[in-house]
Amino acid sequence: MPTLYFKIIQQICIEKGYQFKNLDSFSEILAQITTPTRQVLISSKGYPLNTASAMKIANDKALTGLVLKNAGINVPEGDYFFISPERRQERPNGKELLDAINYAKVLNYPVFIKPINGLSGNFALLIDNEADLSLSLQRMAQKYFAVIIQKPLFQVEQRIFVLDNKVRFAYTKKRTMIVGDGVSSIKTLMLPFIENQQYFVNSEYIQNNLVAKGYSYTTVLNAEEQFFLSSNANPNSGGIISEIYTSVSKECEAWAINIAKTMGLDLCGIDFFVPQNLTDNPSKFTVIEVNANPSLRTLWRLGYQELIKSIWEDILQKSFK
Repeated sequence: MPTLYFKIIQQICIEKGYQFKNLDSFSEILAQITTPTRQVLISSKGYPLNTASAMKIANDKALTGLVLKNAGINVPEGDYFFISPERRQERPNGKELLDAINYAKVLNYPVFIKPINGLSGNFALLIDNEADLSLSLQRMAQKYFAVIIQKPLFQVEQRIFVLDNKVRFAYTKKRTMIVGDGVSSIKTLMLPFIENQQYFVNSEYIQNNLVAKGYSYTTVLNAEEQFFLSSNANPNSGGIISEIYTSVSKECEAWAINIAKTMGLDLCGIDFFVPQNLTDNPSKFTVIEVNANPSLRTLWRLGYQELIKSIWEDILQKSFK
């Protein structure tokens, strides 16, 4: 568990009179909290409210899509494929690397790819052609065994956080980009982002984007020309959070709670697309994935410490019941 989480939980334990014991002082990934009547283990492997079976399904993006689709919840058009020869003899034909490449042709480029069990937006890429797809899948196969290939939706991405049948917050996620002014170089326009987030220093995605466009860091973008600095909207992959909401409409909340219940999760972060914003009809929402172990660090660092602290207080309180 990150040191930040330990500090939050320790502070709550002091205020509530709980006993806090760090069971792994080196990595800080396991702690024990004791009250006069209960004892709970807290780990970065998952929040104490979710069952292991529900978390395992949610951690597999392919299985999550199947569960949601079966429940009548919108998910992107796509399919999963195995990109590693691991355990090949245990599965039938039709879902291997060549099948993935052929499927992308059927969907038509561009396609969106991501590992079925990836974290923090790792290897979540928009792919424009077969050559880039083949290379990306080969590289992905060094770390992951399966991929999801989807038809991309160019809509507004949102994250909504559900805890115990209630939405606690939501926010809009966007890919980071710079906009040309006809005078400044790409390097100059990037400086504010590099100062605030080290992700952009030596970013492989930016390097590839420059090469694809025939640009360099000294290139001057035309006025209003856009150049993306992140491959996706995940804040851990260089994406940014814009609008933040601590409440949503009753319709939106009911939609989110239904998804959490469908997945069997007491706590989750739901990533989804909306046509314009959260006031749209939820029937128009499309779920990207459901995170059973959503991070709260980003909002904490954006100044929402009291909100995050209250969420952890409720998590611990419910854990003791």
